[in-house]
Parts: sequence; structure tokens; C-alpha cells
Amino acid sequence: MGDALFDDDQPLLPADWDLPSAIRARLGHTVGRQRVIAEAGHLLVILHRVPAAEEHERRACIAWRDPSGRWRTTSGVEGLLGLRQTIDEYRTTLVALDERIESAPAIDGYFEILEQLAPISRAARHMHATLQKARETSRNERVLVDLRDQAYAVERRADLLSGDARFAVERAMARSSHQQSLASQAAAAATDRLNRLAAVFLPIGTVAALLGMNIPSGLEPLPPPWPFVLIVVVGLLAGWRLSARIHRGT
Repeated sequence: MGDALFDDDQPLLPADWDLPSAIRARLGHTVGRQRVIAEAGHLLVILHRVPAAEEHERRACIAWRDPSGRWRTTSGVEGLLGLRQTIDEYRTTLVALDERIESAPAIDGYFEILEQLAPISRAARHMHATLQKARETSRNERVLVDLRDQAYAVERRADLLSGDARFAVERAMARSSHQQSLASQAAAAATDRLNRLAAVFLPIGTVAALLGMNIPSGLEPLPPPWPFVLIVVVGLLAGWRLSARIHRGT
């Protein structure tokens, strides 16, 4: 799937732009990478707009400066406002992601944020490099300095947010691992207490089974089924108390 800005039967640039054929020859129907094209006094700046995590098509804002110094953009606004609006889109998106990180979502939420930040960070880095190249190509355009600096601020913030999100994931995973370790230790302690209890009563139970011991208990005079009921109730109570003692602290 291509990175088409327009439909396949439409050109990348508006038809009313009076660009040299040398520039149009270097463009097709797709956006491609962010870049600067300079020919015969004309300057073309191609930037990607904010990409989504699973977006296959690239949307672009393209600015053209003719030899007279007039700027036009494909977003339909005069001057370099289109490029500034594109940078503002990055800034707004990063603010929203920062708020999501601050809200302390579950670990799955952090993974979603990282998936969104990955293409944004990459695009912001290339946007800054592109505007730096535009600044070097046209040193008389002071406004490009401001746009370049804004792009650097966006790139820096995207990198910082990526670091914050990765740290949050590592912290959540460490906390989960610690809790699992505590649960494993508690389970091991309960198993150890149960094994000790079994070791105490195993010899007695084995001897009683082998010798077939039948010692008078004093329950013989009770009419059935009360001896059975009494033994079951006492056994259940004793088992409940024993289970609570074995699993204390888990």
C-alpha cells in the first residue's frame, strides 16, 4: 500500500502551482519521505502530518516558496502557516499523550501509548531534520529558524515522553514481578508448614492403619448417626482452623 496523499488519479501538487519541470519530475503521486527540494530559486518543503500507530498512508503538508519569496501550502493557507499548523498538531498530540501517561493507566495502556509514540517520534525527528535542511538552503528566511526550533522542541518532547512511557512500563513490570515473588514466597511457606504437619501425623496414621486400632472413644452409647455427624463437624472445624494457620500471611 502506498503513502498516497491524494487519490491515484490526482497529482501530488496543486495544478495551479507554477513549479519548474525539474521539481515536478522528482515527484510522483505519493508523499514519500520528508524532504526539501530546491531548484531554480524555488523551494519545496514536504512534511508529514501526525501519523497514527497503524496508519499505512502518509498525509503531508507541502509548502512552496517561489522565487519572489511568496509561500503557499497544500493546506490552503498562505505563507508558512500550514507548516506551523502541522507542528502544532504534533504538539497537541503529545500533550494528550502526556496527560494519558500522567493518569497512570494499566500496563496495557502504556503499551498503547508507546505504539502511538513510535511513529510520532520518528516523524518528528525527520521533520526537524527537514526544516534544518530548509533553513540551510534558504538562509534569508528567518521564519524557518523559528519553525526549525519548534520542530526540535516537538522532537525533544516526543523523546522524553517515550522515555517516560518506557520507564512506566518497566516500573509496572517490576512491581508485578515483585508481587509475584511475594506470592510465591508465601505459597512456599504454606507448603512447608503443610509438609511439616504431614510429617508429624504420617507415622501415627501409618501405625493406626497397619494395626487396625479400634480404641473406645466414649461415643459408642450415642445413637446413630450422631457419632458420625459429630466427627464430621469436628473434623471440618479442625481442618478450617488448620488451613487458616497454614496459609496465614498469603
